[in-house]
Amino acid sequence: MDIIYRYDPFAPIETRQIANSTAAINRLMEGNDRFVDFVTKLQKRTLGHHSGEPVIIPVSPVTLGLPLFEGAIPAQAPFAAIVGCADARVPTEAIFDESFNSMFVLRIAGNVLGAEGLGSLHYALAHLGSSLRTIVVLGHAKCGAVTAAVDAY
Repeated sequence: MDIIYRYDPFAPIETRQIANSTAAINRLMEGNDRFVDFVTKLQKRTLGHHSGEPVIIPVSPVTLGLPLFEGAIPAQAPFAAIVGCADARVPTEAIFDESFNSMFVLRIAGNVLGAEGLGSLHYALAHLGSSLRTIVVLGHAKCGAVTAAVDAY
């Protein structure tokens, strides 16, 4: 199975504007569907099944969230704030098929927001509100932090 990252300098540059919370949630769900499809293909190939056509991932500086010219620093403009677990098995950008600068991610073991986490979320809302369209609290299965808290209780 081939995984190809393809850069086409002549491809039209698509803006990353997200109109509203519904569009933001749809984008995250579509990205997660692409990730699940990708993982499924990898698993089938690992088990010896024919993988079919190569997976081609189009990239450009804009889709990667990178500046267009040397020395430029892009403005921070995430469309989603994600409060997720620090568990290394849950790579937030990857599971939503998103790039740099598209999500403001807070990772805290067990999704427990203390003062620092709340401060970070407050910062995002106060300073990035012009681009933010949604806040997601992301849980996952078999969370060790939640299991430890339940066992201690």
